[in-house]
Amino acid sequence: MEEIETGMNNSLQIIDKEEEEEKVYLDDTLVAEADQAFVLEREPWVLDKSPLVLMKIEDYGIDDHQNFKFFSVWIQLFNISLCNMTALIVRFVSKKIGTCLEVESDNEGRCWGHFARSRIRYNLHKPLKRRIKVRPD
Repeated sequence: MEEIETGMNNSLQIIDKEEEEEKVYLDDTLVAEADQAFVLEREPWVLDKSPLVLMKIEDYGIDDHQNFKFFSVWIQLFNISLCNMTALIVRFVSKKIGTCLEVESDNEGRCWGHFARSRIRYNLHKPLKRRIKVRPD
């Protein structure tokens, strides 16, 4: 990409055709796919203490099958015994709350600390639960 100064604190960007195919237009701004993924992966976003739900819209329009009822949030899991603080157990407990997207663990799958962290996809129409009890069946 080449940038040319126009004088009045403006610059003109010249983009190759190959480079243009890797970009996405978002609100009349040329945004790289990586930047868009950076924003979408770092949910939850909050505006005035209310969750802001972001979603990638395909084909520059909203279809009926695309709905804004899910958001991602990091949760903390407490009172798990030390021998059960593994990524496998944390993923199991997280699935009881919502769809588990990611578990924070070390290279060996351990989630040691005061609590375990997990990122889940949660339905906006369901009230948030302050605490739940999970018992093995």
